[in-house]
Parts: sequence; C-alpha cells; structure tokens
Amino acid sequence: MSEWKLSRLISNGMVLQQKKPIRIWGFDEPGRKVKVSFLGEEYVALTDGEGLWEVRMKAMEPGGPYTMDIQDNAGNEMAITDILVGDVWICAGQSNMELPMERVKDHYPKEGDTLSAKRDQVYDNAVIASEADFDSVWDSMLADYLNAGGQAIMDERAAKWEATFGDADELP
Repeated sequence: MSEWKLSRLISNGMVLQQKKPIRIWGFDEPGRKVKVSFLGEEYVALTDGEGLWEVRMKAMEPGGPYTMDIQDNAGNEMAITDILVGDVWICAGQSNMELPMERVKDHYPKEGDTLSAKRDQVYDNAVIASEADFDSVWDSMLADYLNAGGQAIMDERAAKWEATFGDADELP
C-alpha cells in the first residue's frame, strides 16, 4: 500500500528544464490512474504494483509561473503552484560554493569528521537509492546529518548572510 504523494523533487516553486521532456512522478495505491494537467495538456499514468507512477511531459518553452494539477481516480487531488520553466542549474563542487569543515572545526570540534562523513552519506545513499526509496532515504539521511550538527552550521551561515545582505530569505 502506497501513500498518495509526489516525489520530494516535485513541489511548489520548482523550475522545470526548458526545451527538454520532463518526468513527473509520485506514489499512489497500485492500479490507480493518475492524471497530470499542465499548460493545457493532460498526461495519464497507471500506478505500478509497487505504487510508483510517472508521466513524461513534452518539452516546453520558458515561462511561468504556472500551476500543475494532479489527481487520481480515487478522488485525491493536489495543485503544484509557482512553477517556472527555464534553465535548471545544479551547482556543486566549486570551492567558492562550499564551507570546508576545516574552516569551522574550532566552532564544532566534535562534529568535524563525523559531520563531513554524514553529509557525504546523504548524497552517496540518495544517488544509489531506487526511485521508490529515494524520498525515505533522503529524509532519513538528511535528518541524521542535521541532528548531528549540520543544522547549526546552516543556521550560522544564514545569520552571517543576514548580517551581510539583510533578510536571509531575500537575494541581493
């Protein structure tokens, strides 16, 4: 039995890559029919025996914000709002985008090596998880990292951002 939900990657405020086919997926009871409505098009999927469904949407031009409506034949429905279509950038691995533990080890002496290992485990386990297990693997591993001290580092970064640029939720 699967819970009616979307992948954690599908949410309000998401950006979909322009000019490429888009995959939208989620979970529901096996055998249920799911309909995704977006930009005047309807895409239908049948949930497999493990509760996974997916649709492949056609490539789109940039624009937005848009709303995506999703419903199943059991009466469940949801709307995903503020969707933009444009370029999706994944930024990782650049030295100016990270805070090496070496720079904060004096502030977090116990967390250092353990926290770095836990951070790496989040990504290492998420990339090898099956589609059906991705959400639970990501959630549990990230919670472990945050509880081990990752949240303190994120809070400190947010405070420094706010002190320098203003509201931590606003980009300059």
